[in-house]
Amino acid sequence: MNLRHAAALALVGWYLMVPPLDSANMTQVNAGALLSEWHSMKSYSSKKDCEKERDEKRAAGARGLHSPSQTKRVMATALSSAQCVASDDPRLKEK
Repeated sequence: MNLRHAAALALVGWYLMVPPLDSANMTQVNAGALLSEWHSMKSYSSKKDCEKERDEKRAAGARGLHSPSQTKRVMATALSSAQCVASDDPRLKEK
């Protein structure tokens, strides 16, 4: 790997992204939405840190899937679809 390539990799950050709500049914998550429509929960300097947080959020969310609270169930569903995405991913710019 050359120095320029290493420098470019060092500039890439990571976003923990969750899908938006379905516009027709605000109690449903639209995991099929374009990635540019997803919401960034937090940013990370490494993919490893992002994936660790994603896994923790998914585990916490799984406990909410059977909650009597509809809000908690929707959030749990969104967290189950969470993804770590590189800040330079071209899908973030699609519209």
